[in-house]
Amino acid sequence: MDLEQAYYLGELIGVIAIVGSLVFVGLQMRQTNRVNIAGARHSMSEFALKLISLQAEHADRLAHISDAETLSSGDIIFLESVHRMVFQMAENYQLHQKMGLMPEDHWKGFVAYLRDYCAGRGVTDFWEKYSDHYGREFAILIDGLIQKKDGPKARP
Repeated sequence: MDLEQAYYLGELIGVIAIVGSLVFVGLQMRQTNRVNIAGARHSMSEFALKLISLQAEHADRLAHISDAETLSSGDIIFLESVHRMVFQMAENYQLHQKMGLMPEDHWKGFVAYLRDYCAGRGVTDFWEKYSDHYGREFAILIDGLIQKKDGPKARP
């Protein structure tokens, strides 16, 4: 083998090494992406479980709030806190769904839950008071689910 052939052989080996490295990096990126998606889904599940635990721990208070003619200031603060948690979770879920981190059928089921939730006590009052604390797309979703008598709020 002369010097020129050795040069071309070296070039070929270099190209093969670069292609192999790129394939390896691509596979690593794909695996990392899957791990990140799983982590995001796990985080969403943890938040939902915390909300469920809160509701279970305070089931008697929530039943009282649901049935009482008038609410104490503590009941109102507690109810607003629950609403804030639900809407924070819902806005995060919507963002994850738009990013492709939540399957469409899970999102549809969650929207059905939100529709029922929005019919609950104090939700409309909470939303009137705090809707500007949330993103535009989420606010439009909740406005539609609440189905206000005067129609949805105009969003800039």
